[in-house]
Amino acid sequence: GYWLGEPHWGRGYATEAATAVVAAARQAGFPALRSRALSHNARSRNVLRKAGFIETGEGPDPAGINAGKPATFMRLEFEQ
Repeated sequence: GYWLGEPHWGRGYATEAATAVVAAARQAGFPALRSRALSHNARSRNVLRKAGFIETGEGPDPAGINAGKPATFMRLEFEQ
């Protein structure tokens, strides 16, 4: 998960961090990554899209402080 203070929004920090995590996972040999964002949080979904994730579905967030809230599930599969 990630959270960035509002004064830092729109500067590319979250996208840079997400892209670095994706690169590290690819280098480590992970076959895929999964993520989710609250459905109303278009900015978080956009960060994940920029990192290569695609939306795979919607439903209640399964865990954590957002459990039960509408979430968008996303996935990134690496080419083998």
